Amino acid sequence: MSNNFEVKYLDQATEFIRSIDRQAAKKLLFNISKAQQVKDNTVFKKIKGTEIWDFRAIVEGR
Repeated sequence: MSNNFEVKYLDQATEFIRSIDRQAAKKLLFNISKAQQVKDNTVFKKIKGTEIWDFRAIVEGR
């Protein structure tokens, strides 16, 4: 399956992912990968009126 877009991580994003709980990081990276494959507004959507896209992940109900 081909990706709909390419993800490039800023240094700050990489630092953030490394700083969070391992399970949360795995879930976030899974959701990013999922968003590349399928359109799912529950994990990835554009913030209205901007060019900013937002990734979301719920880990252990948080």
